[in-house]
Amino acid sequence: MGLIELAALTPVAEGGGRRVYLHPAFPDCLLKVEKDKPPATARQKVDRLLASRLPSFAVRDMRSEIGAYVDARLRPDRPDGPFPAAEFRGLVDTDLGLAMRVQRISVAGQVLGPTVRSLAGPDVALSDAHLALLNEFAASLFAWNLRTRDLNPRNIVLGDHDGGERFYLVDGLGDVTVVPLNTWFDAANRVELNRQFDLCAGRLRLRWDKGRRTFARG
Repeated sequence: MGLIELAALTPVAEGGGRRVYLHPAFPDCLLKVEKDKPPATARQKVDRLLASRLPSFAVRDMRSEIGAYVDARLRPDRPDGPFPAAEFRGLVDTDLGLAMRVQRISVAGQVLGPTVRSLAGPDVALSDAHLALLNEFAASLFAWNLRTRDLNPRNIVLGDHDGGERFYLVDGLGDVTVVPLNTWFDAANRVELNRQFDLCAGRLRLRWDKGRRTFARG
């Protein structure tokens, strides 16, 4: 397949740094591309200077995400059960630049599955069924000891799986710290997962139990 044309298409989702498009040829895939750079803050100016001097810095998020995915999938001691993040399916060239091709997570009748954030609005508590699935997701992340940088409820999406449903991490994978202790040391990463899940719980008006590694109400 040659250059994939996305410029005339409408994104189905977008985050702080990337837009997400349906793959024109493979309906079970999405394409994630970097956004055009807005006027820079002081911190972003430093980042861009580093990117101009160190080419690998410009794509650090993509490199980190792919690296975390590959490292986890190649573990010799892979745990039982499904992988807790959307599948990475390669890199492709588009008219908007290099894109990550990833698994599309959806539920019946919807282009994309709902995020945890959308399932627990300001006046709506997460249902008991979804809370149970969220705890299964957390257990899976700890079982795989997956390296993540942002367990924001908007990055966790409900999708179909084996006749049922489960949650998937669709963004925020990888460790982008300057000194990647969480990548080097499993114990450090488990501490970081507890910290991120605690932040996630606060955004959902839930409580995170670090000992049991579960979400609870109240």
